[in-house]
Amino acid sequence: MAMMKVRYDFLDGMRSVVCLFVFFGHYFVNFCIEDIFPMGSPAYRICLLVFYGCYTVPLFCAISGFLAVQKELEKGWHLVLAVLNRFLRFELPLLAVIATVMLLNRRGLFSYGDLLAQQLEGKQLAGNYSFESHYTWLFRKPFWSLHVYDNPLWMIGSLFAGNIALYCFSYVRALCRRYLKGGFCAVVQAAFMMILFFLARHDIPMLAVLLGGCYAMARQVSGKTAYGTRMLMINLVASVLLVLMNVCLYFFLDFNYEHFPRFYEWTGLLTALILLHLAFSFRSAQGFLGAKPFVALGGISFAVYVIHYPLIGIFSCPLIYIFLDRLPYALLVGLVFAATFVLCLLLALAFCFLVEKPCYASIKRLIGFLREN
Repeated sequence: MAMMKVRYDFLDGMRSVVCLFVFFGHYFVNFCIEDIFPMGSPAYRICLLVFYGCYTVPLFCAISGFLAVQKELEKGWHLVLAVLNRFLRFELPLLAVIATVMLLNRRGLFSYGDLLAQQLEGKQLAGNYSFESHYTWLFRKPFWSLHVYDNPLWMIGSLFAGNIALYCFSYVRALCRRYLKGGFCAVVQAAFMMILFFLARHDIPMLAVLLGGCYAMARQVSGKTAYGTRMLMINLVASVLLVLMNVCLYFFLDFNYEHFPRFYEWTGLLTALILLHLAFSFRSAQGFLGAKPFVALGGISFAVYVIHYPLIGIFSCPLIYIFLDRLPYALLVGLVFAATFVLCLLLALAFCFLVEKPCYASIKRLIGFLREN
């Protein structure tokens, strides 16, 4: 039986919260140095856990995988169109972002990050702000080749690859339903999924996409989540496990955001899956995440994700650098954060209506034309 595509508003809300946490995390790591939260202090570790935990990007990817696996691709041509549609929906908006970043970088607007790092006693700010660039990069698969500007676009290629892998699985599943019967059909599907997991074994974001898709299929097989005593106990155990894992990692081990130990990534992946499951398990969580402000923010979450980091470089860094000796550092960081946050939302809204929506409308017309012809 084909999987029915269902609208989950609370997933849009969860995606918006994840994007905000990525934004807060990047800002926190860049500017909340010892003058505000001493390194290793409980306050610093709590902020790392909440805003910069390794679960944020995997959770974003798992949500994408959960939604991607619901596509029904019965024909090979449908698979080709789905891949083309997904590629263009990434490519066209990112071309606009990367072209703008390159233009601003060539004009020296990202140099304030380097100047600020020197002013703050040589502290290495997260990521590269100024770098050598050439516009021919725009024709070299931007979301794969832009390795010198790796925050937060480093995971877009993995997200795209994971989506395409799930599209291929959906097509294989359709072929199995058409030509195979009984348990052999399930064996072929399981074998194909295992091959995908093997290919993605070193790529945490892609693994998160695949696991999100598997979670969607598991829910489809098992039916709607029951709210009985047994499920309540399972969710309670999952919640306790989630808390214990992250408290152990961020409070009892030395954390270095520039060089993640592998077990942080694996624990973050497991945390993302538990959070996704808990969101589906509790109606109160769905009601909270499904509130209109979160859902509306979810509509511009991709724009927030791709815009916030350049904005930190060309807006936050210059302001902090200029007023560094005029205001107390903690107050300055807080004021600049508030201004950056408001500006990011406004720019994301403009980007959504001026870039994303026209691009998506054009892509929809192109895919419709190809499908009809």
